[in-house]
Amino acid sequence: MKQKKLLELRPNHLKVLLLSLTAMVLVFIAYVFFPPAQFTQQTLAQCLTSKGAVMYGADTCSHCQDQKKIFGKDFENIQYINCEFEFEFCKKRGITSYPIWSLGNKVLLGTQSKAELASFADCKENP
Repeated sequence: MKQKKLLELRPNHLKVLLLSLTAMVLVFIAYVFFPPAQFTQQTLAQCLTSKGAVMYGADTCSHCQDQKKIFGKDFENIQYINCEFEFEFCKKRGITSYPIWSLGNKVLLGTQSKAELASFADCKENP
């Protein structure tokens, strides 16, 4: 009686197996070190906006410019009301100085650090 081998790998099968394993390892390494953008953590600006935080300011306000610089390019994700263009809207809300951050019935006056804003909106501070 002939004994059957449970696993018999031919040289070509072994090459295919090794190439497949190598490809899977490379994909895993690429995913770990370069994750796709849609799977990265939400930025602080995105979190603030998703929670309903609004910054009221004016383009001529130096403190507002400082606040914008703290976020850099990510400021485009901030819900921002320019009171120079929305004067009546801001006046009705009692906004008389800038910048002012509003979230529900909470208010922060002046330029804020990312840590202060993260705490204000219960967000994680991310780069």
